[in-house]
Amino acid sequence: MKRIVLLFTVMAFVLCALVIVARAIGKHPLSKDYTDRAAGDNGSFEVAKNGLPANWLLYTQETAGSGRFTVAADEVVAHTGKRSLKIAVLQCSAEGGRFSPGLAHEYDAAPGNYEITYWTKNSGARYKVQVTGVTAMDRRQGPVEQQFPQTTDWTKHTLHYQFPANMKRIRFELNVLSAGTLWVDDVQVIKQ
Repeated sequence: MKRIVLLFTVMAFVLCALVIVARAIGKHPLSKDYTDRAAGDNGSFEVAKNGLPANWLLYTQETAGSGRFTVAADEVVAHTGKRSLKIAVLQCSAEGGRFSPGLAHEYDAAPGNYEITYWTKNSGARYKVQVTGVTAMDRRQGPVEQQFPQTTDWTKHTLHYQFPANMKRIRFELNVLSAGTLWVDDVQVIKQ
């Protein structure tokens, strides 16, 4: 009988913990996104709705839970096309991931060499780019780039990644880690 009572007590505790976690996630979702299958990878952020570029996970002030910043499509400044993604930060966490302003996208991939390119224009921001191989249960870190070039001109960045055979997707993630304004455009992941 004591074991049954103990089992129900543990189950009640676990259920309460799950409810608390679910409420916390409901208050601060992990990311914001808008899906449009016709937009493809949308690496130039040309397809957007209410400031959200299609098919990208965005780490916004709402998802971070703290800081003062905006992450949205910019229809004034662009490298090519009509839009870029603008991350304007007054204050933020330097932790990265969903706790800092930024974006992420996963690309289907097969084993081999990949070239990842993206363009930035930067006014005072420190930022970090990570490329990772992922599956539902595993991840393999690829190149990491921490760039801080301050420039009023667009700058092209190129990373190379030997994608492992046992991974399914390549994840591109960019986080702004300090105050400043960063524009991102023309993100491409190309198999060599």
